[in-house]
Amino acid sequence: MPEELAEAEAKHREQWDEIAALLDVKGKSFFGGVENCEFSVQQLTKLLEYGVISLKHKLNDSPTVETFYEFGKRAAAIGATVEYIGFLESKYLKDYRVTINGVKVTNFPESMNLVLDFAQTFHDADEFTANPQLLRAWYD
Repeated sequence: MPEELAEAEAKHREQWDEIAALLDVKGKSFFGGVENCEFSVQQLTKLLEYGVISLKHKLNDSPTVETFYEFGKRAAAIGATVEYIGFLESKYLKDYRVTINGVKVTNFPESMNLVLDFAQTFHDADEFTANPQLLRAWYD
């Protein structure tokens, strides 16, 4: 049994290393047990495959990951650059996960539909920015 636990722990840490590399935070300090990061729609797709983030998860009063993800896919489909704002928990936690607490959209075409979609989806954010260069919503 101890050997099985050791193998499971090794696999856990190996997977975490892959996730940290995907998020470009491998080797960072994880002060307080978390490391902030930004990641794309494609990276979120991979994180969902790893199972370290759930579509139903949400942080405090933020929308669910599914809401962030679906909006991001719609924005990316029209050529916008979408980055999720979040953090990865330390690999020393048994149930480490990735959390999303915001979204940032840049390089988007002049699209009133995108801006309206963004405003309707994230209007209740703790920090909300919508101008011709940046759409940003962040939840505390």
